[in-house]
Amino acid sequence: MMDKFREAEIKYKELKEKRDKNEITKDEFITELQKLMIKDEDGKLWALGVSSGKWHYYDGNKWIPQDPPYSTQKNIICPYCGFENPENSIFCIKCERSLKKVSITCPRCGKELPEGSESCPYCGYTFEKEREGTEEIELRIRSVSVFSFSLFCGGFGLVIGIILGALIGVFNSFLSFDFLPDFINSTRGHFMGSILFGLGGAITGFFSLWLFGIVISLFTNLILFLFGSPKFKFSKERG
Repeated sequence: MMDKFREAEIKYKELKEKRDKNEITKDEFITELQKLMIKDEDGKLWALGVSSGKWHYYDGNKWIPQDPPYSTQKNIICPYCGFENPENSIFCIKCERSLKKVSITCPRCGKELPEGSESCPYCGYTFEKEREGTEEIELRIRSVSVFSFSLFCGGFGLVIGIILGALIGVFNSFLSFDFLPDFINSTRGHFMGSILFGLGGAITGFFSLWLFGIVISLFTNLILFLFGSPKFKFSKERG
C-alpha cells in the first residue's frame, strides 16, 4: 500500500512537469490525476490535489487534506534527488540510485575518510588527480617469495651448469679436474664426457644457485621488514 502512494507522487510530479511544459493540457492533467486515486485498506479514498499536490481523503461528503498512512514512518531522503523513501529502502524509488552510504578509505592506511577529502588526515596520503591522457601506476615491493625466487635461481643455475659442464666435458684442455677419478677424467674430449660433465654441472648449478636464491630472498625480506618497502611510480599513456 505504501508503494502505491509513493508511485502516485512520482507520477504526479512527472505529469506536472509535462503540464508546465505544455506537453499536455490542463484537462489531460486532471484526467490522468484521477487515475492516481488510491483506496487504502480501511476503504478510504485518497487523491492528490490538482494545484498543491498534497494528499486528501474523501469522508463521504468532502475532501479533507491529510497525510497518507506512510507519513508515520521514518523516511530516508535520497542524497541525489531529495525524494523521501520508506524506511529500510535500499534504492530510491524515483531515481533508483543506492541509498546506502558509500565509504571511501585511504589506499595507504585503510582508514575511512571524510567526504570530499583530497588527502588523508591520518597518514597524509594525497589523492592526485589523473593527468589527461596518462595513467599513473604505483609499484610497491612488499616481500619476495622464497620458494619462487630460489626455484628461479635454481633453474637458471641448471641451464648454466649444463652448458658449462658440457663444454668442460668436450674440451679436454679446458680447465683441470685432477681431483676426479681417472675413469671420469678419461671421458673428457668425448661425447660421453659432455654427458657426464653436463649432468654434473646441472646438479651443481641447480643446488648452488637454489641455495643462493634462498639466502638472497631471506635477506631481502629482512631488509623490507626493517626499513619498509620501496615504491616506484610509472606513467602510462591511456589507450
